[in-house]
Parts: sequence; C-alpha cells; structure tokens
Amino acid sequence: MIRRLLLILCIGALLVSTAGAYVVTIDAPGTLVVGEPLVVNGSSTLPPGYTHPLVLYLGPAERGRTAIVVQPDGTFSETFETAGLPGGDYRVELERPRDPSFFGSSSTTWRSVTLADRSGEVVVTSPPVQIDSGSLVVSGTATGRAGGSIGIGVTGPGNFTYGPEFVAIGADGQYSATVQVPGPGEYRVALSDAAGLIGRYTVAVREEPTAAASPTVTPTAAASMTTNASETTPVPVSPAPTRASLSPLLAALGAGLLLLVCGRQD
Repeated sequence: MIRRLLLILCIGALLVSTAGAYVVTIDAPGTLVVGEPLVVNGSSTLPPGYTHPLVLYLGPAERGRTAIVVQPDGTFSETFETAGLPGGDYRVELERPRDPSFFGSSSTTWRSVTLADRSGEVVVTSPPVQIDSGSLVVSGTATGRAGGSIGIGVTGPGNFTYGPEFVAIGADGQYSATVQVPGPGEYRVALSDAAGLIGRYTVAVREEPTAAASPTVTPTAAASMTTNASETTPVPVSPAPTRASLSPLLAALGAGLLLLVCGRQD
C-alpha cells in the first residue's frame, strides 16, 4: 500500500513539473552564405512579452547576441547580420536558463547553421565612396567566370531597389554596370549567380563638395612708428648764452686795465 502511494506521488510530481515547464521550438536555415541575414523563428508556450537571450556561437566563441520577444500568439523572430563573419559551422541557441526545468524536455532550443564564405570569388574594383552624379558604378573581377554573368542588386534610401539584373563578364573576367540612383546615401550592393548570393558590400554616395569661398581681407593702415609732432609733449630747454650778456663784463675789465695803466704813468 505504501509503495503504491509513493508511486502515485512520484507520478503526480512528474506530471506537475512537466505541466509547469514551457515548450519552445526554434528554427533556422541549415546553410547560409556570408552576407545573408540569419533569421531565427520560433514558437512557444511562453507568456506574451517574455524575453530571453538568443546567442550565435562559432565553436565556443560567442559571435552575436540578441533577445527573443514572445508575441501574443507565442511566436517570435530575430535576425543576426552575418556580413563580416568568417565561414564555418555555427550554432544558434537560446541561452540556458538558471532553472534546467524551465524549458520542457520536448523543447528545441538550438540549431546548427553553416555559413559559406564566397567573398573570394569576386574582387570589387569600384570605389566604396562615390560622388553623386545620378548614378552608382558597380564593377569588379570575377575570378574564373570569364564569359559568364553575374547578378547585381542594389538597395538604398527611400526603399530604393534595383535588380537583381545580370551583366556579362568579359573575357578578362571583368564586369561593370552603372545603376541610376535617386541621390546621396548609403547603398547596399548584392552580387549573385545561379547558386545564390556571392556577397554584399556598401557604397556611400556623397554630394559633390562645393568650392570654399576665399575669405575677404580688408586692408588696414600699418601702425606708424613715429608720433605726431602735435601730440609730442614739449621738453624745456635752457637757453644758450648770447654775446649781449658778456658785454658788461668785458667793459668792466677794460676800464680796470685803463685805470691801472694811468696810475703807473702818474
């Protein structure tokens, strides 16, 4: 009797724990070309508005992080940008919760994704910064594709979209196209072929710089090192002695000599 009771209690506890766990399933593409967005979709029994970290790993290294936000119907969707990431085998995973029983055993919380790097198939030769002339130049060299074709697609400001349009690759492996654009801004160029995306890159279209106006210099009078004579403070000068001031003295000396001579004659 006691054994049956314990068995019933264990089964009840198991059912309660299972019923209390949330079930979540994520989905992601198995293979992707570097440059394409990695979109992760999912469904769950999680409550609306619940958020949980979603992490992208390459081996043990974390290469991206975002968070899912559960919608009223239990679904969610998040995107990782793969431009600039190396090719390889990745894993996208909901971060493990502290409570191991939070996600039920029937949950799928991770997926494997292989990123294929095809950037070495094309060498872009058009400048990454171009002056706005009403068009954008897309050119490059497609190694080993002489005589074939390459698809060019462009997106930009104001929901601008061009292509993809295929252009011929010359015998020397070079291709070129001129795309009419509405004006300055950041444009994303996508190169592709029959196998899919080859790669993406950004081109900045800038307004033509205007010539800077030369500054106007107003000539000013040079500072004079001399001072206006009318502004000079007069300095008192002692007058030099004149001949008129010496005459009385000479006359007195002459009279004295005359008296002396007359006295000797007497």
